Amino acid sequence: MLMLLMLSVLENEDDIKLFCDIYKARRQAVYLFAYRTLRDKYLAEDAESEAFIKLLSIFDKVKRLSGVKREKYITSSLKNAVIDFYRAHQSNCKHEILTDEFEDASTKWDNTFEGVIKTIDREAVISALNSLDTEQRNLITRRYVENASVAELARELNLPRSTLQSRLNSAKKIFAEKYLQIAGDSDE
Repeated sequence: MLMLLMLSVLENEDDIKLFCDIYKARRQAVYLFAYRTLRDKYLAEDAESEAFIKLLSIFDKVKRLSGVKREKYITSSLKNAVIDFYRAHQSNCKHEILTDEFEDASTKWDNTFEGVIKTIDREAVISALNSLDTEQRNLITRRYVENASVAELARELNLPRSTLQSRLNSAKKIFAEKYLQIAGDSDE
């Protein structure tokens, strides 16, 4: 749905590319912030979508800004959209967040995905990694800890890139599910 909206709202290929770059760079960070705030993976997915739809609605202003001002505006807009989503769906949330917790979460929010990663429960990450089978754990570790490229991994494992990418996507999905399950259990 987001892509259909994007194509109908954005005027030219440069705008589409800029929005896609912003989306790719921030999607995971927005989801993680939403999950930390809402503590429900389905609501977090909805909040992430609504945050980017909100960003689409103010995209003309985003385009006019540049550099640090653009980054701060995007960050603030996405964060506030998640908080607005929480407020609109409080009755569906598993817990109540006080204003202090929003401020606390806001101070932990950073302009980059790495800033959000710093707030992640490291024990949950380790437990989720350890729950993967050896091949999945090695793929995740080589690709995201050691920064090996997909092409490099495909050569090392003597696999077509498409096969390796499929296995990597599967491993990421399983890791994310395990992490959310473990992190969610530790929040309660």
